[in-house]
Amino acid sequence: MGRALAALEPEELGYESREQAWAKFKGMLKDRPDLLTGDASNMPESWRAVVTAVWFDCEQLAPLWKLPGVDQVTVLQLPEGDRPGAKIACGDPR
Repeated sequence: MGRALAALEPEELGYESREQAWAKFKGMLKDRPDLLTGDASNMPESWRAVVTAVWFDCEQLAPLWKLPGVDQVTVLQLPEGDRPGAKIACGDPR
């Protein structure tokens, strides 16, 4: 996954393990321990790549969908200045 994302030439590339996601989740719910059930195995692993480009084509993501273990690919356009952010619907080409 890291190599496939690196091919997009991201400005930032990061990985979050199940354990890191669980720790972050527990931190978010520190005032509501009654909502914390399960353990790190309930959390997804995730990758994050920040790509700055004038033009974006969902076809660039096609190799990601073919990798084992990939359940979801989400593309977000981050807000900038007066322009709001948006979720870009690329769809699942499988």
